[in-house]
Order: sequence, then structure tokens, then C-alpha cells
Amino acid sequence: MLRKKQYNSKANVSYLIYQQANLMKYTITTIKYVNFLISDILDPLILNKLITMEPGLTMEEKKMKNRLKRDFSHISIEIPKSITQVTQVIKEKIREMIIHGDFDLGQAISENELSNILMVSKTPIREAFIWLSYNENLVNIIPRSGTFVFSVTDEDINDLIKMRVILEQGAIREAMEKNANNVIVELSNILSKSAKINAERDTQAYLKLDHDFHYVFVKYADNKYISQAHLLISARLLAIRYRLDFTAEYITSSNRGHATILDMLKNNNVEGVCNFITHHIGSGFTERARKLLALKA
Repeated sequence: MLRKKQYNSKANVSYLIYQQANLMKYTITTIKYVNFLISDILDPLILNKLITMEPGLTMEEKKMKNRLKRDFSHISIEIPKSITQVTQVIKEKIREMIIHGDFDLGQAISENELSNILMVSKTPIREAFIWLSYNENLVNIIPRSGTFVFSVTDEDINDLIKMRVILEQGAIREAMEKNANNVIVELSNILSKSAKINAERDTQAYLKLDHDFHYVFVKYADNKYISQAHLLISARLLAIRYRLDFTAEYITSSNRGHATILDMLKNNNVEGVCNFITHHIGSGFTERARKLLALKA
């Protein structure tokens, strides 16, 4: 019987797993057993050998084997040795999957499914759920019911936009007082990249650059409470935005708004930017987000 405390080398553990699988001739059980036992340090090469073996599996196990092969190649994540690092990697992957729309808003997320997809035990998945719930509000953990992707109401959308405006206005004032030169340089660099993105009509790249543009103010505000407040709402806003359609006209208008903000900041018109940001942030977003809710209803 394998014992976790006996193995502290990834190579040795992988070799022993492969030996164990050959002896047992029972691929799926071995993968599950060892994966749970040694806390997510399977070597990808050894895993590929495990899941390509054919030791007389049942139909259900063959389906599971094919699914593991497909999901493993699709996710393509590197699992570190440290359990703390494992949780961090899994947290970022689940966060990315929620934001990019791999799960629907309000959808239940199965620990078993994620365990199979990400090839880790349930422990780091549960820890990731807790972090994403309390720090970014991306999931709701309901006792005896499960974990669900956040859902939004019309009131939520209005409150999120108002909070973002208030937060960003404060961040702009702080950032320009403390780090004005850095703010202007970084905004200029992002705006240059945005011009190219607009020409290529790359919506995903636009969303990232748009987020980066506005995050500059939070970054250079150098205020941990502003950063914490931003963390609470930014992931939800990103998840909603990734589910919306962005026309070339909208992206062009957004980039013009960014250029206006930069020009005003170069002229030290901080309050002008704070006033402008109210319209810029809410422009088109609230109504389109409501349409998204209508489609989900």
C-alpha cells in the first residue's frame, strides 16, 4: 500500500504510481486513489501512460478514461508540489473558467467534475471555492446544497456600477496625487495597444486591455482598502462583461473615452476625469447587462 509520507520526490512517486497501475491493472481506481493520497503531484507523462492502458475497463470506466484524456489536454495546467501552491493554481483556473463563461451564471459546480477535469483531489477545490466566495463573490456556497456560480439581478447590476464609479473616482484622485507620472505613462502604453486591438476586432483582448486601463488607478492609488474593495466587485463585473457582445463601434467609442481620460489627466484635470468616468463606465453596460438577464430568464 502506498503511503504519502514515504514519497517526497515527484519522479519517484510517478514511477511508483505507474508500477502500482501495472500491478493492479485497474487504471481509474489507481488514478483516483493515488491522486487523493499524494495531494496532486501526478506527473503528466505518467498520467498519459495510465489513461492509455486498457486493462479490461467497464463501459463507464472507458467513458471516464476518455473524458480524463480530453479534459487533461484541454486544461493543460502544471500542478506544483506544495499544497499551498496547488490551491493557488486551482483557484486561478476556476476563476478563469467562471469569468470566461465555461460555467453559466447560477450554475452548480460539482467538486467531483472539477476533480476529474483538473486532476486534483477535492481539498484544493474546496479551499479555492471558499476563497472565491469570500474574496471575489464569484461563487455562493450553500450548506447541504452545493457551490454555485454567482447570479445577478437588475438591482445587482445597478449597485455594481455605482460602486465601481465611486471606487474608481477615489482611486483616480489618490493615484494622481501619489503617482501621476506613472499613471500617465502606463495609460499611454495601454492606449497604444488598444488601437491595434480595435483594428483587429479582438474582443477578448479588448476586455483585458480595458480592465488593465482602469486597474491602473487602483494600482497606483497605493491604498490597500481600495484594492480590497476593487477585488470584491471586479471579478463579477468581468464575468458579466465576458458574456456580453461588443461591437466594433462600441470598442471604438470606449477607446475614444480612454483617450479623453488620458488627455484630461495630462492637463491635470482630475475632477474632470472623475465627472467623465460616471458616463464612461455606465455607457451601454447597464442596458446590455439587463438584456443578458432577460436571455437567462
